[in-house]
Amino acid sequence: MEQEKNNKGVIALLVVIIVILLALVVLLATGTISFKPNQIDNENDQTNGNETVNNLTEAEATVIVKNLFTNDAVQYLIDNISVTYCERETTNTSEKELGLSYEWNGYNKCTDFKSYEELTNYFKQYVTNDYFNQLLLEQPYLNLERKMADGTTHYNYYEKDGSLYAANTGKGSNVNKYKLLTDEIVYKLDSFNANEITTTITAKWEDVNGSKYSELEKMTILNDNGNWKISSYESTQI
Repeated sequence: MEQEKNNKGVIALLVVIIVILLALVVLLATGTISFKPNQIDNENDQTNGNETVNNLTEAEATVIVKNLFTNDAVQYLIDNISVTYCERETTNTSEKELGLSYEWNGYNKCTDFKSYEELTNYFKQYVTNDYFNQLLLEQPYLNLERKMADGTTHYNYYEKDGSLYAANTGKGSNVNKYKLLTDEIVYKLDSFNANEITTTITAKWEDVNGSKYSELEKMTILNDNGNWKISSYESTQI
């Protein structure tokens, strides 16, 4: 009698185990449960389309682009303006007063930079070293000195007695005659992640006579140890 009870107990236990196994098979087949660990795409952590990539949101990327593009120093660099760059005293200092052997348009003492190295380091906050070196080849007034048409060398910037002097290029300031219309800029993110942003910008400028022109600007911006810097730039007038 005792043996019969034991057999019935074993059978009942087997039935319960079979029912549980069948339930597990059904749940696995329907995908209700899974033994696979949750997978996270570390390379491209995206939510809501392109709204967030590697913890950089679309809004944050747009702000980075906007802050760089509208920066005065960046506009000077990418516009290839034929003037030297610095805030300056209005008093004109002659080449003779600086001990230079040539006569040009004179120089103005810079009030915001004490040396050419300090000036270039300021620019390198916004552009990569490689792109800055490229700009040095493209923009004569960005260099410390430049060759004149007659073959002589003149200084764009000259250091004396702990001060930096910028050549008076006839305009008296580093302000371009064209004004960037910041309210009419259209920013488009082509791609972005925590390391790189590529963007296409439609920008419009206005001259002193009210004439306007537009350009299509393409920029690549890299994350340099937490500092976002322009690594390439090209523009097409439209």
